[in-house]
Amino acid sequence: MVLLSQGMKEYLLGLEPMQLLILRWRPYY
Repeated sequence: MVLLSQGMKEYLLGLEPMQLLILRWRPYY
């Protein structure tokens, strides 16, 4: 479970910049 949680954290950290880009391109949402 610990390895899984670490993987999820890394996955979420990887999505953070993607979400920032989406917010920049789509400020309406």
